[in-house]
Amino acid sequence: MAPSTTRADREVARVLVSVRHAITRHRLFRSGQHVLVGCSGGSDSVALTRILARLRGELGISLEVVGVDHGLRAEASLELDAVAALADSLGLPFTCARVVVTPDGRGLQAAAREARYDALRRHAAHRGAARIAVGHTLDDQAETVLSAVVRGKSLHALRGIAWRRGDGVVRPLLGVRRATLRAWLDAGGHPYVDDPSNVNPRFERARIRAAWPVLEQLDPRVVEHLAHLAEESRAASAALRRRGRAWRARAELDGTLRLSVLRAASTGTRREVLRVWAAERGWVLGRAAHELEA
Repeated sequence: MAPSTTRADREVARVLVSVRHAITRHRLFRSGQHVLVGCSGGSDSVALTRILARLRGELGISLEVVGVDHGLRAEASLELDAVAALADSLGLPFTCARVVVTPDGRGLQAAAREARYDALRRHAAHRGAARIAVGHTLDDQAETVLSAVVRGKSLHALRGIAWRRGDGVVRPLLGVRRATLRAWLDAGGHPYVDDPSNVNPRFERARIRAAWPVLEQLDPRVVEHLAHLAEESRAASAALRRRGRAWRARAELDGTLRLSVLRAASTGTRREVLRVWAAERGWVLGRAAHELEA
């Protein structure tokens, strides 16, 4: 059965309104910029490519698509052929970047992510691109925050994924649910692929995703709540960093911290000063914080 035009139009209108708002609110692009779009062929990045292709005229940006082959799956080459065909259908140039992934004691996915971003940054520099757009969604944000909570990470880790990074990486879909994007793609008959690693319990992200049905029984909006926690944590983290810098300026003298001065600060501020100061020296924060609290 052919996709419903009415349904497809309704879905795309809803997505475009959300993405336009995010681009404006977070100042993701400026008119005249050249933008790389990272696309693997999965639903999120295919949706991103199609959405930015629709919006490029009103945003005043030029686009090109880059796919990265990590050399980890035989299917990746065929998937990137499909990405090349997608780019061609949208009138966009396409480049396939091939990388070598070396875990070196890190997890495989972490090493692949680092290699991918290195390749995207190199290509952006070569092509004069001011922005690198990637397809992280609201679900990715919630997964990142939940992982930080489960692992007992600090307030700074609860900030989750940034809409815009200092290296030019932007995430226009960070406020949109993956299911919404897939509904739009399905309604329009737009194909995408599913990476089997997304459901492989060997990887942490897949294990977190498997927990959503249980968590959504507690509250169907758990993903939105976790994403909201990231927004609040980002604001609180920025305020804590500002207080930490101010108190460090008062307490530091000739490279040492005067504890007599720093003890007048709040516990959270003291820990922030120690966190930064100890990290600069390669010290273990837990021990330093314990000494300060004594």
